[in-house]
Amino acid sequence: MCIVLNKRKACNDSIQPRKIQKRPLSATQENKTSSHDHIEQSKEEASLQDYLLSMMLESGTNVAVKSYKTMDDFFCGPTEEEIESYKHDVLTAVRTGDIDTLRSLHKQGRPMKCSNRFGESLLHMACRKGMMDVVKFLVDEAHVPFTVRDDYGRSPLHDACWTQSLNFELINFILCKCPDLLYISDRRNHTPLSYVRREHWGQWKSFLSDNKKLIAPQSIHLE
Repeated sequence: MCIVLNKRKACNDSIQPRKIQKRPLSATQENKTSSHDHIEQSKEEASLQDYLLSMMLESGTNVAVKSYKTMDDFFCGPTEEEIESYKHDVLTAVRTGDIDTLRSLHKQGRPMKCSNRFGESLLHMACRKGMMDVVKFLVDEAHVPFTVRDDYGRSPLHDACWTQSLNFELINFILCKCPDLLYISDRRNHTPLSYVRREHWGQWKSFLSDNKKLIAPQSIHLE
C-alpha cells in the first residue's frame, strides 16, 4: 500500500493529562474551548519540520507533509471489541509497566490494540509516558501497529515527541517500524516534530542528521 504525500482528546477519565503540558481535548470537544491552542505553528515551530524536509530534499527525496484526514486506508481504526477491551486492568498494567500482567491478558485473548472511543490506544499512552519496555511488548509481542491514531489525528509518534525528557531510544524504535509517521499531520496541521520542546531542537537536528536512512519514508509514492 502506497501513500501519496502532498505539499503543503480524548475525554476518557482513565487517561490523565500531562502535568507539564496539558493535552488538547478530543475533536468532539474542540469547539467548547480554545484554551488548548498552545501549539501555534509559528515560524519557529515550523522550522524543525522544515529542517527535516530540506534535509530529505538534499538527499534526493522530495517529500512533504500530508494530513491524516486523507489517509484512512493507512491508519487502523479501533473495532468494537478493542473499545470494549479498554478497561481498568489493562490501563493499570500499562501505567505501572506491568509486562507480566499485559502478557497474561494478551495470552487470554485480550486485544492489546484496544483504545477508548476516541482512538487513544495503549500504544499512545505508553509512548506518551516514554515506557520503552511496554512499547516493545505491544509492538513486538502483541503485534500492535504504529498506524493507529486518535480522533485528533495524532499517532503514537506525536505522543513520543511530546515527552518532557528526550527518549531517542523510543523514537528510533518507532521510526524503524514506521518512518512515514514523521510526515503526517494531525487535526491542527501539526506533525510529530511540532510537539518537540524548543530546548530539544539542537539534539533533534543532530539525531535527524545522523539517521538519514532511518527517517526516509518507506511506504510513500512520490509525486
